[in-house]
Amino acid sequence: ALVPANMASILYQKTQQNINVIDINTLGVLYVVAADETIDSVDDLAGKTVYMTGKGTSPDYVFNYLLTANGMTADDVTIEYKSEATEVAAILKQTPDAIGLLPQPFVTVAMAQNENLKMVLDLTAEWDKLDAEGSGLVTGVTVCRSDLLEDETTKAAVDLFMAEHKESAEFANTNVEEAAALCPESQGSRELLELFGALKKADLDRYCVFDFGIIRGLDYYTGTVFEVFDEAPENNRAMFGGGRYDNLVGLFVKNTNITGVGFGFGDVTLENFLVTHKLVPDLTKTGVKVLITRFTDVPYERYLELVQSLREAGIVSSLYLGTKKFGKQIDYAVKGHFSHILIMGGSELEAGSVKVKNLETREESTVPLNEIAAFLNGAEL
Repeated sequence: ALVPANMASILYQKTQQNINVIDINTLGVLYVVAADETIDSVDDLAGKTVYMTGKGTSPDYVFNYLLTANGMTADDVTIEYKSEATEVAAILKQTPDAIGLLPQPFVTVAMAQNENLKMVLDLTAEWDKLDAEGSGLVTGVTVCRSDLLEDETTKAAVDLFMAEHKESAEFANTNVEEAAALCPESQGSRELLELFGALKKADLDRYCVFDFGIIRGLDYYTGTVFEVFDEAPENNRAMFGGGRYDNLVGLFVKNTNITGVGFGFGDVTLENFLVTHKLVPDLTKTGVKVLITRFTDVPYERYLELVQSLREAGIVSSLYLGTKKFGKQIDYAVKGHFSHILIMGGSELEAGSVKVKNLETREESTVPLNEIAAFLNGAEL
């Protein structure tokens, strides 16, 4: 059975140690959320009240382990248990000085409802600081009865299951289209094919690998989930993770049916990534800053190609992500202090050109697509 890690420990005791963990299948992401920016370590929680979901859950065990590892006990922190993550999020919305321990995407939801909230502690990062002989923050495992491992016949069946499970996962991870074709009626397989098709068109598939082993928040995710990793040897770690949820907003706003894709990451992991790859910008410099506007008669992938080519040429570029009218996009560019906007509708795409408008001088030029980077690099401000 595939179960939460805390349930495995409960089953271990209730069966008189008659179960074994045979693999780890889930690594979770938990955050401490608060408006108090002075909290930057577990020690800073001393004397404070922390709200979290039920006693005996994985977040509870993880939090108490971190307290102990940092020389503290439950007596040093008041823990208020709630039955649902939505209750914790509601308290964070209503009480300015409240501190909550939440998984994603409830962290994002809580922060959207209270602009003063921040992810002050990443529990995965706090766990990693302990350097506990390479251990990780485990939230899900596969278990089986111990007596099945003691009998040669049933142990062979377990070994066969593990081998075929591994083989199946490896096949699915490396052959997404073939694996999806095995279950053509599945909505999940159709969504995966659509996703990887879009990634291929945008030339982003080389950065993405399907991984059957990623399992996140089965309570609220309703579609594809993902994790992003830095592969640099000096910072080889997960950056952030997230996924699609179709019903989450409806938990907080009645009679609302809004789908979404969300992710969460910590400021420390982002800083480590930027420093490792020497990407921390020099904010004292000024220069060309481009917003690419969007129109519905141009495929999204073509805009992605354009913004990527500009970035590769060293030009600071952003793609407008909404679908608002052109005038609203101009307002967005002005408020964002962009120096230029690029206009590429269906007629420009067909002609192989793009219009460039200088927001300072109001001058507009039509430039061939293959010359746009050179034009912007020589643009006057």
